[in-house]
Amino acid sequence: MLHALSTYSLLDLCRVPSWVVSSLKSGAVVCHHSWCQPSRPFRKMLSSTQHSTSSLTVCLHSQLVGPLLGPLLGGVLSQVWGWRSTFICLVVFCGGVVAPLLAVLVPETHQYRVVRTLSRTDPAAVKLIAEAEGILSRRPTFAAPWVPLKYLTERDIVPYALLTMSSFGVMFASLTEWPVKMSQPPYSLSEAMIGVSYLAMGVAGFVGSPLGGRASDVTAAKWNLVPQARLIANVAAALVIMPAGLLLYGWTLHYNTHIVGPLVGHFVIGVASAAYLPGLFGYISTIKQQNASAAAAAVQASMFVIAAVLIYASVAGVQSLGFGWFFTLLAFIQLLIAVIAALCLWRSFSRVYGGTRVRRQQQQQPGLVAGDSGLKMMHSRVELLQTASDDRGAARDSVSAV
Repeated sequence: MLHALSTYSLLDLCRVPSWVVSSLKSGAVVCHHSWCQPSRPFRKMLSSTQHSTSSLTVCLHSQLVGPLLGPLLGGVLSQVWGWRSTFICLVVFCGGVVAPLLAVLVPETHQYRVVRTLSRTDPAAVKLIAEAEGILSRRPTFAAPWVPLKYLTERDIVPYALLTMSSFGVMFASLTEWPVKMSQPPYSLSEAMIGVSYLAMGVAGFVGSPLGGRASDVTAAKWNLVPQARLIANVAAALVIMPAGLLLYGWTLHYNTHIVGPLVGHFVIGVASAAYLPGLFGYISTIKQQNASAAAAAVQASMFVIAAVLIYASVAGVQSLGFGWFFTLLAFIQLLIAVIAALCLWRSFSRVYGGTRVRRQQQQQPGLVAGDSGLKMMHSRVELLQTASDDRGAARDSVSAV
């Protein structure tokens, strides 16, 4: 949580060229999410279908507290001591506070290292672990970082991964353009007030993530035969809420309306993005039990690649098209990808519950099925009698001829 706070606290508030802020922001958030993957013990907790996604929101809350509190600190630092002070604070905070806390408080969770250490300190305890021999026999080896990207090509992941990329990317595009617009007339906010205005996005993430996680667990429990069922409410949020938020955000800034308008749009974008992410990572943890971290890392890597691309594209797009038309274009792209994901979701349901419904109807109407079978047998007997009668008539004709 402290690392997330420091990561998000300053990069939107500096009065430096936008491409520099975009590069620094992309690198900082990638560093934050490079280690923000559920460990094996945490994934074991996620294996419970009833509460898996709700539990995952606990892990995601660390990156949601950052946008809620960080901009307040970054805004004050930037206004009082200049934008360079925010970078100095980031270095001191990460090196002097976060790194020691990670070294002291965060325990080792890798199975091989934990069991090997335990075998040295308490061999008797290792004998009580049924999988200890198998764990120690598989020494961890380094794999190329691009190997997990293969999961993005799987049919059950690719449509929802694309929706994640678009939802996260357009959210970062709105984050990038926000301080630029707020520092210009008619708003002309100071760095500190721009930091305060980011509270809308922070509160949206803090509220949307638990709601999305809970809705995902409810739908997964109701339709437990389809793993994609935990994505129903999340895809609906990306399909309906996100495009509406993008349109509201873009056109209110385009016409320089009262700041309440773009703040509401910013809040809606944050709710939609935060509500979608828990369902996706809960779904990946369900279908990829043994490779959940690798698959989630592949999705998160693609998320930030697309976010970096849209951060740069938003600078040129807003300058050439204006806020309204550029965010309308983003809303159309978001809507198109969400429709594709919704169609894939519907196909998964029809493939499972369509056949189940037909079998259930047949079981509920056994008399009708038996009646159909009896009718078919009657027709077959009539045809056999007709054939026998024709054969006898042909025989009589041949005898008469002789």
